[in-house]
Amino acid sequence: MSQVLQIADKRKTVSLTTNGRVCLKCGQGKSWDEFAKDIHGFNQKTATCKQCRNEKFRSVYKNNPNVRRGDIKSRPDRLKREYGITYSEVVKALDSQFGRCANRACGEEISLDVPLGKGRAVIDHNHETGKFRALLCLGCNSLLGSIETKQNLIIGLHEYLVKHKEN
Repeated sequence: MSQVLQIADKRKTVSLTTNGRVCLKCGQGKSWDEFAKDIHGFNQKTATCKQCRNEKFRSVYKNNPNVRRGDIKSRPDRLKREYGITYSEVVKALDSQFGRCANRACGEEISLDVPLGKGRAVIDHNHETGKFRALLCLGCNSLLGSIETKQNLIIGLHEYLVKHKEN
């Protein structure tokens, strides 16, 4: 490792080496490829090296074997803060939906216990009020988000399909 250069970032001081940065956790100077991608970080990299981040997550998951990164269970404080609900209320909502997507036209079986991807229950909420509405499958939640933000495009596409129905 060569000379360390201190620069002021928007929020903190970043210690740079000639080919990377100093990890905030272990204090070692490492090359850029030893840091994970982070679009909000300096040089679009995390402030801690991959090795330190992995050690942190290993200890979290070892102590909490039922918690996986991204699961609804692993973020109860976020549920309360962002949607005003608790994890038990989410479970009750899923039970009242009989374990299926709230979009009746879809009806895909969803669960709180699967990793990111197919079959995962996603919290749908009103973006203006932040209030919880129901649980949807990932596909329906993504489509609903597009519909809410791009209603004019949806109307235009419907007109386009009607016009070209015979083709």
